[in-house]
Amino acid sequence: MYTRVVASITLLVALGACTTIGNSNQSAHEPERTSGYGYIPLDGLAVDQTFESDSCKEWRQFTPSRAAGSTASELLGKRAGVDPFKPLLESLPDISVRFAVASFDSSGGLTFGPAKITSKFGTYRAVLDYVNVDAIPVSLSVGAIVSGRKFKLSDARAGNMRIDGFDVQIQAPGEKAISPTSDLVTIPVYVGVGMRVAADVTALEGGIPLVSLGIIGLEAQAKRLTGTLTVQTIGITGESVAASMPLPSKLDQTTIENGILSIGANRSAIYKSGTSGTTTTPRVVGIYSPVGSEPALVNAIYSELSRERPKWSRPCKPV
Repeated sequence: MYTRVVASITLLVALGACTTIGNSNQSAHEPERTSGYGYIPLDGLAVDQTFESDSCKEWRQFTPSRAAGSTASELLGKRAGVDPFKPLLESLPDISVRFAVASFDSSGGLTFGPAKITSKFGTYRAVLDYVNVDAIPVSLSVGAIVSGRKFKLSDARAGNMRIDGFDVQIQAPGEKAISPTSDLVTIPVYVGVGMRVAADVTALEGGIPLVSLGIIGLEAQAKRLTGTLTVQTIGITGESVAASMPLPSKLDQTTIENGILSIGANRSAIYKSGTSGTTTTPRVVGIYSPVGSEPALVNAIYSELSRERPKWSRPCKPV
């Protein structure tokens, strides 16, 4: 069984697949193939788990002064020793294997988009995520900064203005845009846990298609690419997980295969959380941007999600 799991993941990588398994809605992922923006992986960010889900109605009765807006820690303080939430994986309905490629610009920013064809000495990042997630809608007020003045992002783009930066603020659900110089945008934020393999590469030759980590490993082996490999967990920690993490010393086909094998090994650890010294904590793992993937815009969104934690309505088990 284990061999088949690893083989399946390896095949997905070789094909450069972006597959969603389980209860996901395929139509929700259609824009990834048509808009040119798509999935943007992020370094893990904290979330606030709230009791706003309908399944938590009975649990909210234990909080006479603060109900739906209460955080998990506040409510659990009133019910010490009792965990009202469903097990984490039951609360994360989608399992996704996602592959994303970004190019570095002259300032070091990353622009994610469709699969890249390398230019000579161009630098890129390729990311494979295996994640258990729930997509939550987050409303943002987004404005463009042009010569020190703020404009609606849509107006700035329509007028072909030179955008110097972005002003992004989280909006409360149902709240209108903060000012007439900003657009109200709702983005899906992916909350969950998972594992990531990322390759930072410099192309020594042009014309190399970065369509999968498997191709990158082969090209690195052929000395057409050079770079580094990172293997990490997102929201998963524990002794057994740490022991199975590879220590890649270089980028080649072998180290990439070892990184993929680590994903296969740690997959089972997610389902043993709490029983084998492994703990899982939901984190923001990525976003889908319907408004673009410019580095400055993604950084502004990331900064705002860091400043004000997204609120995730985690389902509760029966009282």
